[in-house]
Order: sequence, then C-alpha cells, then structure tokens
Amino acid sequence: MCKNMDEIIDDELETHFRSNYIGLLANCTLTDADKKLVLRNVWVSNVSYEFPLLVKYKEKGLKYQYKWSTEFNWLAYSEIKQGVFYKYCLLFAKYSGVGSQPLGQLVSTAFTNWKKAKEVLNYFYTFRNNFQLKYYLASKLVADHFLSILGRKVSITEKLEIN
Repeated sequence: MCKNMDEIIDDELETHFRSNYIGLLANCTLTDADKKLVLRNVWVSNVSYEFPLLVKYKEKGLKYQYKWSTEFNWLAYSEIKQGVFYKYCLLFAKYSGVGSQPLGQLVSTAFTNWKKAKEVLNYFYTFRNNFQLKYYLASKLVADHFLSILGRKVSITEKLEIN
C-alpha cells in the first residue's frame, strides 16, 4: 500500500516531534497523559541513527552513543536539546539531594558532556541508592506506582461504591 504525500509528511512530523518530545517537557507542569507517553512510548532512535556532533566536541568526534540507551534504559535522548534526560526524574522529581537543591543536568537540563558521559552515567547507575541520589530511586518508584495505577482495572464493586 502506497502512502500519499500527506501521510508521509504526517509520519515525518510525528517522528520529528517524538524525537524532541522529552526535551520539550523539561521544567514544565506535566499532565498524566504526558507522563504516560514518556514512560510507555518515549522515542528511542534506531541503531543506525546518526547522533549529531556538538560544536564543542567536533574536533574530538565525541557524540552520544546508541549503546548508552540500551545500557541505561532510564535515559531518554532529545534531538532538539541534543542531550539526554533521566526520564523518571524529569517526570517526578521536585528537588535533588540533600537540602532540596535545585534539579540540574539529566533532569531540568539535558546532559551533553560526552567526554565524561560513561563516567557520569555509571556513577548514577552505581550510586543511585546513595543518600544524595535517593531522588533518582524515588522517582523510579513513583513512576512504577503511577503506571500500576493507570493499568489497574476498577472492579465492579469499586465502580458501584464510586457511584
């Protein structure tokens, strides 16, 4: 079946929108629909996707690596921000660490330091249970709870009690 030009354009626009979606959500008040979309259907590039070279790393040829998306499934790449976010914290974290510090890279701003990417990503993965990184773990738990509530079917008894 051949697609007409409108369908092709719609597909391309949807792909472009989805590849930028996570970056557009940073520092926004999110609806449950936004949260659900990110948790269930966040854009992941295909293996042949050519990630852009940032100007500051052009000389060294450093750029985001597809394998990081598979190794750290909590990462979400934004084409428009040319960086990655920790998707659970972007959706659910209010403050970071001790003393309600403001959120930073990977949450309210895209992480783009490809020179230290592996070191930083491994740090967050390894020490996510550390006291100062509890908000990462808490955000993941809130995300799991959010999805379990969305996926829960209301029993007939509960429906009758509501009405």
